Amino acid sequence: MATVREASPSIRRAELMRNTWAPVGNILGNAFRHLGDFFVAYPPMLQGAYYVLMGLWPLLHASSFLLVTGHKTDLWLVDTVGALVSVIGATLCVAAYRRQGAPEVFLLAIGSAGALAAVDVVFVSHGTISLVYLLDAALQIGMVCLWLYAWQTGRSELRPCQIQEAPVAQIVPGPGAAPRA
Repeated sequence: MATVREASPSIRRAELMRNTWAPVGNILGNAFRHLGDFFVAYPPMLQGAYYVLMGLWPLLHASSFLLVTGHKTDLWLVDTVGALVSVIGATLCVAAYRRQGAPEVFLLAIGSAGALAAVDVVFVSHGTISLVYLLDAALQIGMVCLWLYAWQTGRSELRPCQIQEAPVAQIVPGPGAAPRA
């Protein structure tokens, strides 16, 4: 006959923790799943929000930006890049809000993420900027992958813009022009 051994106090604590946190884990798992589904459906919202926040950061609080990213000699360049990245981000947020999937939006999103990632990697490898920019490069590459996944799987809610052709104006001959045959 087998004897039943009583669980040790550490095993009982572990089971108690597992049972207590299981509902919390389910709630958080569902929340992150819904958030992930939203960003796959609307990739420009994630990228746009990230760009607006990261672009405004050096403009609104330069000292904390420099503390994280390292000393910069040309602060006007930091402000210029911040302003441009903010504008790109706002444009992507508007595209997400309007659910517009024009090729221009796709090009702006993929092109800006690719360019920023390339700049991050090149200048970190030259020792010009700090290693923290590799985190930004990884996020940029992740955004490119998100866009490609959303468009390839058809899970994006963005609709292509309806392109309306402008009416072709009739050419009216000027004075002294020979009439058409």
